[in-house]
Amino acid sequence: MTDKQRTFLLGAGFSKAVADGPLMNEIWDYIVKAHENEKNRKVSIIGKNKRLNWFNKLDDFIKRLEGEATLGFDKSNFDEIRVGVRENLEYMFTIIDLHLSGPKIKFKRKGWDIEPYPAIPLSVTNRTELREIKSCLLTYLYIIFEKLRGNNLIDKFAGGIIDDNDEIIIFNYDLVLEKELWKRKIWSPLNGYVGVNRFRSEKDEKELKKAKRYSKTRIHKMHGSICWFTPEYLMNRPDSFISIDLDNNENWGFHFNGLEKTLKRDPV
Repeated sequence: MTDKQRTFLLGAGFSKAVADGPLMNEIWDYIVKAHENEKNRKVSIIGKNKRLNWFNKLDDFIKRLEGEATLGFDKSNFDEIRVGVRENLEYMFTIIDLHLSGPKIKFKRKGWDIEPYPAIPLSVTNRTELREIKSCLLTYLYIIFEKLRGNNLIDKFAGGIIDDNDEIIIFNYDLVLEKELWKRKIWSPLNGYVGVNRFRSEKDEKELKKAKRYSKTRIHKMHGSICWFTPEYLMNRPDSFISIDLDNNENWGFHFNGLEKTLKRDPV
């Protein structure tokens, strides 16, 4: 261990190396595979149909975006026109967030109180659909990144390189790094995320404090995390509404192994 504080900067290539996570241009292929798995998943037909419909809504929305982008071109002059939305889903997130939180159209009429409306320069969508598409996309990203499992490289990195006082800036949505650091008792959700300290369950926070599982390292997650929760109606409000959700909704357990012993309760 060392008293010197170091900062590590980790991008998508990190999760690719330690857990075969997708790079940006591969995420849509992973979503397609997740969609195929959903077709064969043994769950209630209602739950299955919801997720299948969410994929169809995503696919349809992208096709409409592509149509809007190529509207001004004479398609008869080309054998093929390809728009790279699926290779850059971050573009979709940016479009959605900009249009939901950007300039507003303000209406005035005597005796009326009319809520401003986002200035959405796309004829293919509206505010309600943009929120729905963002939710669908986040769900499929959750499905993909929850399944990632670290290999021997994450073991070497977390066990042989990271020290107690280190800080990590990471742009990945998954929990591969946190899971390994949690296992080694170097990191904890309690004070482990810079800027995100609220817990979805106050009881979880109290139990972690009682067990003195404070984090020794701190992680800056620049693009968010699958264990962060924001109520849908607050999706476009300040970051202070983000809370840490320790429950893993895919396997009816917890994101971090052994957490149920610390929290002294059964997995969800």
